[in-house]
Amino acid sequence: MWRYGRRSRPYLEEIYAIRGRVEHLRGPYHDTPRHLSDRARNVRLFQRCHLAETLSRFCLRHYLSTPSLWSHFESDQAAAAFWALKRAERQRLWALRLHVPTVLQDFDCVFRGKWARHSEACGPPIPREEGQAFR
Repeated sequence: MWRYGRRSRPYLEEIYAIRGRVEHLRGPYHDTPRHLSDRARNVRLFQRCHLAETLSRFCLRHYLSTPSLWSHFESDQAAAAFWALKRAERQRLWALRLHVPTVLQDFDCVFRGKWARHSEACGPPIPREEGQAFR
């Protein structure tokens, strides 16, 4: 489902780590990079929350509007069989892709100018490729 998996992976792993910290009651800032200011950590967390919400909406909307996918997730066994398929086959079945770098680039971070420099809070700017948000 990911257009640029290698570029997206660190962001997705960070979202997963934040989820785990909150789930285990350690708070979203536990284990965040110490070199970030409090404001930069807030901006980074807001950006990752935006990405998680965008990803959730994308997957739900695409799944619900694509009846051919429904049988692949009607049971735990069907879902396991879907994820056991070769990557190329999963991509063919899912078809639509979310371009994570574009989601991050489009993040309307009002706080960047007020709270933190872009590079401090959100990492280096990601090159944008025209027309790649959804494919």
